[in-house]
Amino acid sequence: PVAAGWNMIGSISAALPFSGVTSIPPGIVSSLLYAYTDGYHPTDTIRPGFGYWLRTSQPGVLVLGNGSSLVPKSGDGSFAGASKLSFSDVDGREQALYLLDGTSSPRDGALYALPPVPPSGGFDVRFASGRIAQSIGNTEFSPTTIIVSSAHYPLSVRWETTPAFSGVSLSIGTVKHSLGSSGEATVASANERLSIDAAAPANLPGGYALYDAYPNPFNPVATIRYRLPVRSRVYLAVYDILGQQIATLVNGLQAAGIQTAVWNSVQHASGVYVVRFEAGASDGSGSSARETMKIVLQK
Repeated sequence: PVAAGWNMIGSISAALPFSGVTSIPPGIVSSLLYAYTDGYHPTDTIRPGFGYWLRTSQPGVLVLGNGSSLVPKSGDGSFAGASKLSFSDVDGREQALYLLDGTSSPRDGALYALPPVPPSGGFDVRFASGRIAQSIGNTEFSPTTIIVSSAHYPLSVRWETTPAFSGVSLSIGTVKHSLGSSGEATVASANERLSIDAAAPANLPGGYALYDAYPNPFNPVATIRYRLPVRSRVYLAVYDILGQQIATLVNGLQAAGIQTAVWNSVQHASGVYVVRFEAGASDGSGSSARETMKIVLQK
């Protein structure tokens, strides 16, 4: 049995892939699976004798056994294409954070929430949002502070990134380090503020895009993201399978960038719904888009 929010779960007598976990009701798992060993680490296996952190959206039951998984993938596979920043103190305690390219690979922020900060003395690194991963290229997340707890300084920071992050920097105190290529730096003391800085793009390449909703199927909240290459007038709405409009999520002007809308379907029945996305440049240049996608409410 699990309660709504963060839970600590155990195991059966054999190692079990996280992908083999199902839930009753379906789709209530809303986080990665975390182990804690001198820092939080996403994992894809539940091993005998260990406890793990997992968040659920509502009370229910987890079923540890064979079956088709309805839970998010965990482990480093969740961060394919992301840039990795590894933080380690003089005692060898280490934890990683990840940067996601929000202009091409938007992800659901709630999925990457970290469990509660450990008690005093427990090493921990997280973005100020409380997440293990943060999108770059989205005005919602730039700049963002990195919070380090109970570290023994000096702290070493190593990053493995790609040229896609050439406009992004890691600030340590007053010094900025470009994340356009791999590198490392040292944080001398807790007095040096850590942050990721990335200016929101004024004009994004690739045009308009409507990204897959997450989660899908969902219950009861679906997060919908879309890309605007320029300041645009946006219309985003939800329709039932009969074509009747049941919710207007956005109807107005929005800045260029990766935008997010959330639909809370708590008052609606299970079934298939259609998201309709229309956008056009606010300056009347003629650039526009019209897309639809299906989402499934599963209660």
